[in-house]
Amino acid sequence: MDRSQGIWRWIQLLAIASVVCALDRVTKSWATTSLEYGHSARPLRFLDFRYWENTGIVFGTFEGAGIYLAPFSILAIGFLIYFYRDIPEKDPLSSWGISLVLGGAVGNLIDRFSLGYVVDFIYLRIWPFPFNIADCGVTVGLFLVLAGSFFYTKDTDASNPD
Repeated sequence: MDRSQGIWRWIQLLAIASVVCALDRVTKSWATTSLEYGHSARPLRFLDFRYWENTGIVFGTFEGAGIYLAPFSILAIGFLIYFYRDIPEKDPLSSWGISLVLGGAVGNLIDRFSLGYVVDFIYLRIWPFPFNIADCGVTVGLFLVLAGSFFYTKDTDASNPD
């Protein structure tokens, strides 16, 4: 990989992560100003918008401890950036996945530090826990990284030079 391709990969990482984080911030701002705590809006039969303050972590576990666990989020973000360097160039799934996870992690971390909780507002009738756009980025991103780990390896990248 030449230097310009390497720089392009980092620009792509930052662009995708920034879009996820920006969408997360905009939708959380909308939820905060438009939804009353405890009331819901149902645009579709299977979807509710309901404002909720998550003071815990994943699925509301460790309620009240989210701000104290924020340093682990910072470490995870550092790990993602470090791990991104080692993704083979021919593994777009993992590259996109890390970018989505990074954007989601930063979006939720902004909430933790600025509010002391994470704003969740999306309820699917088939899923018992509220979530937000950042959570979608993290979930889809982790799925893409997992898929990429099955389809691409460093050996595959080395044996097929372009």
